[in-house]
Amino acid sequence: MGPSFSLITVGVPLALLIAYLLMPPGFPFPPISVFQAHLLAAFFTFSYVGSLYISKNARLRFSQKQIEGLNDQARTREEEERWRDDPDVIKARLLAASLSTFVDCFAVFLLFWKLDGGRKSLIKGSLSGTLLRLGFTSSTVPAEALLPCLTAPALFLGPLYVSFLSSSLPFQSEWTYRGNVLPIIWSWQGWRNYLFGPVTEEIVFRACILAIYHLAGASRPKMIFLSPLWFGVAHLHHAWDVYNRFGRTTSALKRAVFTTCFGQDLERFPRRRYVIIAVYIFGVAAYVYTLQKWTTVKTSVYWTTSNYSAPY
Repeated sequence: MGPSFSLITVGVPLALLIAYLLMPPGFPFPPISVFQAHLLAAFFTFSYVGSLYISKNARLRFSQKQIEGLNDQARTREEEERWRDDPDVIKARLLAASLSTFVDCFAVFLLFWKLDGGRKSLIKGSLSGTLLRLGFTSSTVPAEALLPCLTAPALFLGPLYVSFLSSSLPFQSEWTYRGNVLPIIWSWQGWRNYLFGPVTEEIVFRACILAIYHLAGASRPKMIFLSPLWFGVAHLHHAWDVYNRFGRTTSALKRAVFTTCFGQDLERFPRRRYVIIAVYIFGVAAYVYTLQKWTTVKTSVYWTTSNYSAPY
């Protein structure tokens, strides 16, 4: 039984069950509670991460040896091990994550269809409402299409500054087409890091989770800050990968915790530590400041303007 069949046969019925349990007919608006939205957000998160471990081809396998004296360097991969950058692991995980994303979107559709009455004649209208709330729409106004894409770079001013210090931004001395562009286009790691990973994560941890919190009538601050928390929870399993690759020692455990929470930027440039922290904080502030200003449209589902009141 392949990972595709397993995920669909388990995930779709589970999504159906959750949708129907949480959406009793005639529920007053907001039609679900914030607690029920938490349950659905947990389902989206753990189904996405869990899908990476359903198939044995997608699971990681590490040696149980403790290796001292690595001097903050990852150890050499042993022949029988399976690391996250192995092409076979990447391909299996790309398939699993894509199928999980479909299941999560389908669960959101089920919620809206049930809200509309659950009749076959209403499927088309429910699908349109789902696509609108998931953000699968287009805009004819250039600013409305462009400015939302700049909020993420504002948030990542810290990492961009570190890339500048490393001279690795486009057209700096450490940047080359062969070394920085070709690996993205012609490697499985590039497809994972720059295409499948960002797209599926945006759909699940931004679109799906925001849709259900909005359906629950959650406040704007809750919607803004809860969805990144679920995104962070989904990445905690990376600490296990770091712990094993760096020798399964106390030092490796500290590194796993530190890099999971803060990344490695402060270690790379200790003399610029406080400047890096300041730029990171400024990036977060810039993101908060631009979020509503750059993502508001006249008929937004999530933002209320002076001329338009966003529905549930």
